[in-house]
Amino acid sequence: MNVNNNYPHPVLGNSNDFISNDFKLSIRTAEQDFKFRYICFFDLGVFHDDIKKMIDDGLIEYVVQVYSPRTSYREIFSGNESSFKFEIPVDKISGRIQFFGYLIAKNHIENYQPEGLNKEFFTDMFFKIFTGDILGVSNRTDTFIDPKFKKPLKSSTKSIIRFIPDNDLKSHFEVKNWNEDQINVLIPKKIIDLNERFKDLHIQAIFLPIIAEALSIIHSENNEFEDLKWYYVLNKEFNKLGIDVDCDNFYKAQILLQKPFKNYLNKINSIDELIANEQ
Repeated sequence: MNVNNNYPHPVLGNSNDFISNDFKLSIRTAEQDFKFRYICFFDLGVFHDDIKKMIDDGLIEYVVQVYSPRTSYREIFSGNESSFKFEIPVDKISGRIQFFGYLIAKNHIENYQPEGLNKEFFTDMFFKIFTGDILGVSNRTDTFIDPKFKKPLKSSTKSIIRFIPDNDLKSHFEVKNWNEDQINVLIPKKIIDLNERFKDLHIQAIFLPIIAEALSIIHSENNEFEDLKWYYVLNKEFNKLGIDVDCDNFYKAQILLQKPFKNYLNKINSIDELIANEQ
């Protein structure tokens, strides 16, 4: 099930309309010649040969709606094959890109009764379908277009957290702002100037509270940052790991960072051993 809406006729992917109710959309992308080139793949699942035949006969078509919240770009692409290509100029979209898949009636269908209907809701019923009616709703799939960071930047600064030395800070760090693709963190310059082995230790200690605060923002009702790179990356990784959203934010951050406290202690021990060997 991809949605739970009320339609006047059965819709593949909606609620419990079909016994086999899978309707999936996946997207591949590449950038070339100042355009983003996409290939979409639709999967109707099993037991829907009759719908496939109606697509082949030109009664139904596959449709992809593309939406870029950051630029407000919205466009529809359609095809009669389960996979097809389309292009979008690079200046039209940015940040998080959403893709929605549909089956849309291209023509009037007088007696629509697709196979595999859930008999608990539909019993020997025929439906009149009009041109433009939705007959299938896929999952939503998202991609993210990496921002064009300003030069000069090393490749390592393209991570979601960027540490910026600050001469005014003496003993603490602070997040400069949250409303950019990278989380810009100001840290005392004297930490940057430390011996390399000590600097890494301080940086490791700073990561945990930053990620914890970022997760608290993601899981709040405030979604003003959801089109930014750091939000997209952390939310995607969080969902991939299947962590309970109601857990403590520091616990969630530790899971995301792959138990950093253990790494932190190991780093301290290794430094202690180096110092002991030097004495």
